Amino acid sequence: MQNNNSVYKLYRTWKTQYVKGSANSSFVNGSDKSGEKVALSESQGYGMLITMLAAQKNQATQSDFDKFVVYYKNHTLSEQNHLMAWKQN
Repeated sequence: MQNNNSVYKLYRTWKTQYVKGSANSSFVNGSDKSGEKVALSESQGYGMLITMLAAQKNQATQSDFDKFVVYYKNHTLSEQNHLMAWKQN
């Protein structure tokens, strides 16, 4: 089992490499091509879960999680269908 320091480093590495966005919203970049940014609904959900688990260990904040929520809300299928659109480039 990894110690907290190792888990913290792993979380920070993941966040630095994959979490993209602006001052008020974030998404998980699922692209494997350099320079291309792709957000997928599945990776967004996993990013929210990872951030929630990191927050339980005081490694992430409510603000970090809220930025994922803002991105999700900005990319729902419609006002009637609150599922997140599958893919954004």
